[in-house]
Amino acid sequence: MNAGDVNGVSSDGATAPRDRETPITIKSKPSRFNPKR
Repeated sequence: MNAGDVNGVSSDGATAPRDRETPITIKSKPSRFNPKR
């Protein structure tokens, strides 16, 4: 779901409200991949 949201936002520029959550999703993604962080 997270990856899909990021892709959807990038593909759909009309998703302005989602842009705000985009940074949060991206931050959550690296956190999961990087347990150190």
